[in-house]
Amino acid sequence: MNSETALMCLKATPPKIDDCAEALESIVESTMHAKTILSNLRALFGKANLTKERVDLNRVSLEVLKTLRPELRNRLDIKTELASELPLVLGHKGQLQEVVTNLIHNAVDAMNSEVGPRALIVRTERVANNKIAIAVEDTGRGVSPQDAETIFDAFVTTKPSGMGLGLAISKMIVERHEGTLSVSSAIPHGAIFRVTLPAA
Repeated sequence: MNSETALMCLKATPPKIDDCAEALESIVESTMHAKTILSNLRALFGKANLTKERVDLNRVSLEVLKTLRPELRNRLDIKTELASELPLVLGHKGQLQEVVTNLIHNAVDAMNSEVGPRALIVRTERVANNKIAIAVEDTGRGVSPQDAETIFDAFVTTKPSGMGLGLAISKMIVERHEGTLSVSSAIPHGAIFRVTLPAA
């Protein structure tokens, strides 16, 4: 989409240089994000020890939303509810970004067939036992109790073209960070996927 936009801007009379530059910057960001994803997956399934650092989940959330901005634009109402002075977590920033990306994609897919208002909420908060949570809430069709039992299993999907790996990989990443990934129902409808991690 950004490539086509850049071409259209260059072919305009006169050329829209600023708009073209913005589209190209989005392409560079997306390319670097794809490179990071592939590197993270290689590390995840390889035997190399991950280098962990102190990670700000608020910043992770905002960076992921910025990367996905061209894809999500005009498709839904996006809200953030980020806790102030949130403690850091110890982990691999790239892999945690991949988890948030997967959860947002999952939420968007769940709302694709909805005819009513579509809202996405990304929330961070402190929880008990010195832990930090990041939640992605949608107003989609929700998750049935039966699906909730298997939704994090590999190759389990309700999407016609899905592979059923996004949530399974996300769960694997979260567990390697000594955390948990769960799903619950939102009110009045929809689903909430919550990642809970120990504070650094």
